[in-house]
Amino acid sequence: MLYATGFFGGHVDLSGAARGYIVTVGSTAYGQAASMLRVAEGPDVLTELARKFERFVEVLADLSDGFLAKGASDGRSVVKLYERWLRTGSTRLAEELGAMGIVPTRPPSGMN
Repeated sequence: MLYATGFFGGHVDLSGAARGYIVTVGSTAYGQAASMLRVAEGPDVLTELARKFERFVEVLADLSDGFLAKGASDGRSVVKLYERWLRTGSTRLAEELGAMGIVPTRPPSGMN
């Protein structure tokens, strides 16, 4: 769920599932797994994933945005990048679009 939400968050958003709900389910799942597999010594990776699930999703989303931007080689893929920026407001995508000479701006309210 972490990977899917981080790398494919745009698809999750389009499916109608609320991001907050998915973060809660993912965090809870890691928390439950941690409680079932509790060990006396060593790092508690599952508990850390549960507590920081949303932050890990953000890190994976940033990586995904960077990979998409690096792969944008034609006009169509750049437009898709811009559309993703419009949906997400990603700082990373704004920077990558800027590096391509495109200044991302939002249309005035009420225009589609």
